[in-house]
Amino acid sequence: MADWHEPVPVPFLVVKKTSLVFRIAPRKHDDSSQLEKIFDALSNALTWLGAGAKTAAGYGYMIEDPNYAKELAEILADEQKKHLRASMSGHQLSIEALADKLEKKQKGKVREIIGGELYGDLKSMIGKAVDESWTSDDKQKLQEISKAILVYINAGGNKKAKELLKSLNS
Repeated sequence: MADWHEPVPVPFLVVKKTSLVFRIAPRKHDDSSQLEKIFDALSNALTWLGAGAKTAAGYGYMIEDPNYAKELAEILADEQKKHLRASMSGHQLSIEALADKLEKKQKGKVREIIGGELYGDLKSMIGKAVDESWTSDDKQKLQEISKAILVYINAGGNKKAKELLKSLNS
């Protein structure tokens, strides 16, 4: 069309660099197995077909932000941990706190020695477990985290460390 035809421009709204969050939930609890398929279909449709008018001109195409998805997954995991911790006993909370401390040290790639803070906390907790007659389940969980800590600080073969673990079993 040439400009002597007096074209009439048709304005349309455009949104630049915006974020949209799509939430999908099943109507019935039994339908949750289909959520992954539904999300994949929506993701493919928005990535390949776009949404709204003018997709042929390049508008309306969307991409998934993997960082945001990762952040949401972390938030969900934290919420689930809080919910789980609300039902834990004091002993179980102490064991969980020790496990969290180990995980932070491992993520930070900070090495520790047998006389360090983590080992001191472990030693103190095992003493409490023995003195306060913890349940066998709590002692078993403490045993598991103890072994992980001893491996982390390279004290698995240490005589004192082995005696410490034996005291937990008695």
